[in-house]
Amino acid sequence: MKHSYLTNTQAHENAYSFTRQLVYLSTHLRMKKLFYLSVCFLLCFSCSKPKYVITGETTNPEWEGRAIRLFSVDSTGNASLLSVDTIKNNTFSFSGNKNVLLGYIEFEGENELWKRYLLFEQGKMNVIIGNDFVVTGTPANDAYQDALNAEMLLEEIENQYYQEKESGFLTAELEDKLNRRYDEQFENAKKAYAVFFKNNINNPLGREIFANTRWTRRLNSIQLESVLEVADSSFRTTELYRTNNERLYNMKTSIPGNNYKDIVSKDPDGNVIALSDYTGKGKYVLLDFWASWCPPCREEAPNLVKLYNEYKGKNLEIVSYSLDKNKEAWKKGIETLNLTWPQMSDCEYWDSPAVKLYAVQSIPCTVLIDPEGKIIEKGLLGNNLEETLKFLIK
Repeated sequence: MKHSYLTNTQAHENAYSFTRQLVYLSTHLRMKKLFYLSVCFLLCFSCSKPKYVITGETTNPEWEGRAIRLFSVDSTGNASLLSVDTIKNNTFSFSGNKNVLLGYIEFEGENELWKRYLLFEQGKMNVIIGNDFVVTGTPANDAYQDALNAEMLLEEIENQYYQEKESGFLTAELEDKLNRRYDEQFENAKKAYAVFFKNNINNPLGREIFANTRWTRRLNSIQLESVLEVADSSFRTTELYRTNNERLYNMKTSIPGNNYKDIVSKDPDGNVIALSDYTGKGKYVLLDFWASWCPPCREEAPNLVKLYNEYKGKNLEIVSYSLDKNKEAWKKGIETLNLTWPQMSDCEYWDSPAVKLYAVQSIPCTVLIDPEGKIIEKGLLGNNLEETLKFLIK
């Protein structure tokens, strides 16, 4: 067996090499340790930074000292108080790193409790409480505020209309101008909500508002479809998705060119009545959705009375379906407004089967059906309805 041996030079060089390796390993380990310590420090530092910051101001000096409350809302809809601040020098603030997504700010004004939903997004949110509750500063909250702003402009036009009418200054020219402004802004509001829903249907804020605002049912079929088609798998399993998908189907199947859908309900005396008792029998039928509590419906009623008296002997029948909840209020409305044509209702408000079947978005709403039972037009009112009947019925 041969014994290996090294010269003194070789041994010295190897010893030096070994020492260098030890120094390298020691230095490398220290550097790795420092690196990991730095990472841990940064992680701890980032964890300590607030995930959200909310700064607010109020415009009413009389609110000084009042409490502002911030709540979180979990996936089951249960709310928990996160924080309370007091208005000082017209300002308040909240910040935190709690892992929450949906919440709302609550403030008690003079006559009501104000509540404004928001999404806890990374960044700084700004809140202004004045005549309205305004939340801006992050993408989802900005989009929701845009929709609310569009809705508020619509309400301002509506308020102006009724103020002018009550004061006696509502001329025909002004009424026409306000109606055109209202229709234009109504479409603007629908677009704003459609954009908000489409971009936020997969977060808790978008779903909360989609589930609880009247603007959901006001979306047209294209807008609603654009929202539902981007919904994630978790939303597609919900009842909210199912009912709106069904509504989309009903919207598409109740447009002009489709056959009418039968409604079986009850008349004011409790007798069974059906839309098919009148349609497809050689007459034009105007299906009218209304309610005694609806001011625009009551305004449209005299026009319907006039048209019915003019065309009832000339191939026209009107059938009204009411969204009233109270049967006595419904019956009184029929009598007060002198509605002498067939009436029906399930007294189930917006949950009425007929409302869902025809995807009614607002009232008054009409569906004009031809003598063969096909839908001619939907939503004809006032002068448009009068001109259409004049053209169709000679």
